[in-house]
Amino acid sequence: MKKIISFIITLISLNLFADFSVSYQFPSLPLKNPRGMAWVSGSNTFWVSSNLPDSGPNFALFDIYGNLLDSFTLTDKPFLGLAYDGYYLWAGTGGIDKKIYKIDLTKREFADSFLVPGATLDDITSPFGLAFDGDSLWMISGLKIYKINIIDGKSREVASSPLEMPQDLELVNDTPWVGHSVCAYTKYIHKLNPTDGTIIESHLIKGITPSGITYDGESFWICNISNNTIYKLNGPQYVNDDSFEIYPPSIFLIDKIIIKYKDYTNTKINVEIQDISGKVVKKFNQYNEIMWDGTDEYGRKLPDGIYFVSLNCKNSINKIKIIKMK
Repeated sequence: MKKIISFIITLISLNLFADFSVSYQFPSLPLKNPRGMAWVSGSNTFWVSSNLPDSGPNFALFDIYGNLLDSFTLTDKPFLGLAYDGYYLWAGTGGIDKKIYKIDLTKREFADSFLVPGATLDDITSPFGLAFDGDSLWMISGLKIYKINIIDGKSREVASSPLEMPQDLELVNDTPWVGHSVCAYTKYIHKLNPTDGTIIESHLIKGITPSGITYDGESFWICNISNNTIYKLNGPQYVNDDSFEIYPPSIFLIDKIIIKYKDYTNTKINVEIQDISGKVVKKFNQYNEIMWDGTDEYGRKLPDGIYFVSLNCKNSINKIKIIKMK
């Protein structure tokens, strides 16, 4: 018997997310391999950690104009995620030494340390991102998202992580945003559901690895580990784009989905189907409309789960979130 494929489609305002764009770029930093970022509330400054400490400081403080205000070195450990609680820095390490260190900025010394929750010898359990919510630390590894008590180091699992190798983590109104590098040219900042870890929104950053991410109350800032540079981002801007129509026009779609551009002139549509990790599983490049039947580039049926349909037409990039079920 032929299997019927159903889709539940969530139109992000029918619609859709625009990408991030660069508002401002620092010159190359004196800090090598910047990896974690932490905003200093009430100021125009942020801390950055280094993943390559043998060629410079572990930590550096910058203002929003790129001026180096402070820096220091404590150890030869490579640091990953970084958070600031108003007095202490919290920095995570990977490799064999999987710990989260509490750093006294006045004494410039380690004040405490906790073992990384769920740590094994696999790199995937490293503390890729840290953030502070005013009470607890949040940590994302390649498997789980945790909340950690900063007094005793006890942790509880908040959600599964949908990203095998995430970058840094930031909290905006207690909602996690995570940098993610899929390949050399495909980079994202994802907004995650804080209760189950699923991707709510996915925003493209072209060619810039968001190895560190922080938020100043209005804009995101990221650092790029590959070129030792910091960027201030514009966006994301939410776009109400009614130039596309979906068929069938229902929450439940049977067997296939048709996306049609309403301008019936010969307009070429570039479409990518992405899985929850941001990996492109199928591409289309054709005129006026496309039809997707739940298969990959080789015609194989894809597994159930969340997919994003990325539409690129007339220099506008929009995304549709789809939940595929048999």
